[in-house]
Amino acid sequence: MFKTNCTLLSLLLPSFLLADHEFKAGESNFPVTTSSLGKVTTETNNTGVLLLQNSTISFTNIGIQDKAIKSIVFDHRDITTLSGRNGKIYTYGITGNDKNNNLTADSINALGILKFTGQIQAYSIDIKEANLTSTSIKPPQASNRRENSVSIATLNMNGGIIETDSFTSSDTINLTNKANLSLKGRTLPATSEFANDAFTSAPKVTIKNASLDNSSISVDGSLSANEGDQIFLTLKNGSSVSAYSVAGANKLVTKGGSSTTKNTLTINDVNIEDNNNLVQTSFHGLDLSPFTTINTQGDFSSTSTNTFYFTTTESSFDIASITSENGSIELQKSLNINSISKDSKSHFENFLKNKAGIKNAGDEATKALLLKSSFLSSATGVTLGASKIDGGYFSSTTYSVKDINGIEKGNYKLGSKKLDSGFIFVDFHLGKKESQSDDNVLDLLAKYNSQGLYNLIESNPKPEGANPVPAPKEPESPVESSKDDNPNPSGLSESSTDKNTPSDAPLSKPSLDSILQSHKTKDNIKKLALKIDEFANKDSINPNSPSGRVYERFSFISGDEDIRRAKARAMLQELLPNDMDNSLQNYALESNSATTDALDSIVASSMLANSLKDIDFKKLRFASTAPLVLPYIKEKVSEVYAQVLYQNIIQGSRDSIKGYSSNTFAFLTGSNQRVLNMIVGFNVGYANSRTSFDSIFNSLSSRVYLYSLESGFTYHVSLGYSLHSISSTRTQSTLETSSRASYFANEFNAALLLGYRFNLDKHSLLPAFRFTYLSLVQRPYAESGSFALKVDSKFQQALLPSVGISYSFNALDNLKLSAGAFLFYDVLSKTIVNNVSFLDEEISFNVASLANAPFGGNVNASIKYDITSSHNLALSYIGTFKQALVATAFSFRYGYRF
Repeated sequence: MFKTNCTLLSLLLPSFLLADHEFKAGESNFPVTTSSLGKVTTETNNTGVLLLQNSTISFTNIGIQDKAIKSIVFDHRDITTLSGRNGKIYTYGITGNDKNNNLTADSINALGILKFTGQIQAYSIDIKEANLTSTSIKPPQASNRRENSVSIATLNMNGGIIETDSFTSSDTINLTNKANLSLKGRTLPATSEFANDAFTSAPKVTIKNASLDNSSISVDGSLSANEGDQIFLTLKNGSSVSAYSVAGANKLVTKGGSSTTKNTLTINDVNIEDNNNLVQTSFHGLDLSPFTTINTQGDFSSTSTNTFYFTTTESSFDIASITSENGSIELQKSLNINSISKDSKSHFENFLKNKAGIKNAGDEATKALLLKSSFLSSATGVTLGASKIDGGYFSSTTYSVKDINGIEKGNYKLGSKKLDSGFIFVDFHLGKKESQSDDNVLDLLAKYNSQGLYNLIESNPKPEGANPVPAPKEPESPVESSKDDNPNPSGLSESSTDKNTPSDAPLSKPSLDSILQSHKTKDNIKKLALKIDEFANKDSINPNSPSGRVYERFSFISGDEDIRRAKARAMLQELLPNDMDNSLQNYALESNSATTDALDSIVASSMLANSLKDIDFKKLRFASTAPLVLPYIKEKVSEVYAQVLYQNIIQGSRDSIKGYSSNTFAFLTGSNQRVLNMIVGFNVGYANSRTSFDSIFNSLSSRVYLYSLESGFTYHVSLGYSLHSISSTRTQSTLETSSRASYFANEFNAALLLGYRFNLDKHSLLPAFRFTYLSLVQRPYAESGSFALKVDSKFQQALLPSVGISYSFNALDNLKLSAGAFLFYDVLSKTIVNNVSFLDEEISFNVASLANAPFGGNVNASIKYDITSSHNLALSYIGTFKQALVATAFSFRYGYRF
């Protein structure tokens, strides 16, 4: 009997003996191994760690408001219950283990991090940061008559549920794996007929940035932002938000999901019977995944860009929808329709061509495809831009419509303005059945655009200042201009005055032929765009063929209309060959000019030219019968020389063709022979030129010439030939690749100078006419690369009659200075058009190259110094000036006479 009483006493004593504990300064840990813990305090704030090492522990209070303990650690090998239903907890941290622990208190205040798995029960919770796994947070009594609240600045919650009357987060909440934030309305009657303690809760959620992944927020009340902040809301993979109202929202983003697990936003307006007092739900922009539904019983609006992503299979099309059961829908900016599926392009080919029957010319003007019924559904109307959709929004054309399964859906009216989309050959429109009287429910339809790429690059950019100022805290780039700056304020109807909206109608044949046959370089990208459009009309396209790869790059372009236009133009420009700038002819002409001018200024004043110039040959002839043999003068009449030349060409932009620069280094060697009063000579040379657009010219050249040295009437004649080897790399940065080519060109040139030389003492003046002819045959070539081209041969000619004057001055017996200037005009200058195609030749188009600038002038100057009677040096400068082109050359020459 005594033993039994002792055992009972040992069991009862711990429940009555409460062990208070005070952490002293410097004390770190206090292991709790008993089941009774009284009041825990600390001498200094943020000091002391409670190590819970018993399965069940009760407490009175832990910490106080201005002196919180450092941490509570669940340190038992099994599940631990820490219970103090009327107690308050003030701590900097609570750390659980992987057990399903229990924590009960009247209030919990954690100034640091709460890491927990299990059940937490408290009427009031205030935590800086919480990392919860499969945790349930709720009040100790569901029917309590007090305002329950949970405030967690940063919440990461994996599974579990939070049930309370009020939830607040000042930073970020991340809910994953079916985590649920549930705030249900509670109405409790008075405890008796005489009591006045009836209780009604007013649930509310106040957040800043919420991301839900397969999780939910459900509140029988308001969802609002913290004062001065905005809500950024992201729903992923079948998440849902349900509230009576949403206020202070910035952007709504949804991601993922499926046909059975959709992302949903539901606004259960409690004022549905008062149409004059409907709840207004507004977001600053929408970014919606295909599996998204927005359903509100009041009015719904979005003040910025609205992007609806869709996904497709061979037999399905999924896209988000918005329904306002009792109010209106107002989207102040454009609707942007884009795809998340790589296969959508091929699916749409099947939908439009095989299901909707848009196969032949003219079909696109009468047939369309139904994609989504009740895409935008309202009770009182839909507003796009600044105007409510009414009968004037729709075009007068009636379209025969089928769905993606090829089922007839009747006749439809389509909106005259297409919706914004990255799809180039598919246009998306809002529409309604022809028989539908009201404009409150709009379907989403698509039709084919056989000249989509051409229409895009020819559309005009929005005027400057059209982009409105974005809402604070999240910069936006809306695709439409604001009401005040938009030249078409309605943002709806398309008319002849709407400069921002191109016509979708295909070009007439005369207009098409005019562009395709154009000799203007600015039309090159138009011709290529039309040929890509034509290729896109084929019944089947191999995406791996050279032309198929081009189509794939242009079938979808991301960004708003201005960005798409800029990208399309940039890609088209990078698909054109390098030689549209006429760089090869410029190089050939300027090299020829430099060489010719150098010869004119140097050979004509060379030592051979001066030899015996003032001696009459007749005076040196003696009769063969003269008995006396006299000594005679034997002049050196042969010369060899070596010449180096540097030339820089700067060509500015012209006729939409980007300019370039080139640097050339050349070496020539040759020989001169004086025959009577003429110099006959030849030279051979090698030149290397590098351009700023990654082309390299290597040239081998030869030239023969004849120079008359007579005073009075004189002439110069030269004939030359050059073989040019060209290696080029087209860097296609927008296409993220490059194309390379190597090919040859043959050049023939000839020059004739006719003039009259005046010699006066040390001065010589030569006014002259000069005719220069050059022909250039560029051989056909094929590039290598993902977007390589085949380029046909190109034949160019230049004939430059010129007039000018040359002057020379013998400053010393062995020093001579010369200068000259000529004006010329190329009478054969014209734009050259040759055919270009991709390697499979399925996309083939004509390309116009710049004509040589016809009018120009050149100047030259030289200085020659005779070192001895056999050795001489000469330095020359040659400058050529034409429209947007400056060529500068320097030449250094050494000659040896024998």
